[in-house]
Amino acid sequence: VFTMSLSGNITSTTISNASVGQVLTFIFTQSGTNRTIAFDDLRAAGGALTLSTSDADVDTVTCVMTSTTVCTEISRALDVAADS
Repeated sequence: VFTMSLSGNITSTTISNASVGQVLTFIFTQSGTNRTIAFDDLRAAGGALTLSTSDADVDTVTCVMTSTTVCTEISRALDVAADS
């Protein structure tokens, strides 16, 4: 599990030292301003990784390594820590 607080836009990412079949979960938290992330090694469902945009929104993305450099999305949950 990898946790990222998005305090700025992320323009490039690289996954390294992962094994084929390994499952990775990323937890993204928006902080203050709507931030974007360019996830080069993630093959998102629908072609683009779209995250929640409100302050303090928490999104999770889980993917499986389909090669040593590509993680293919298997699930996404948006705004999981939203107040009701």
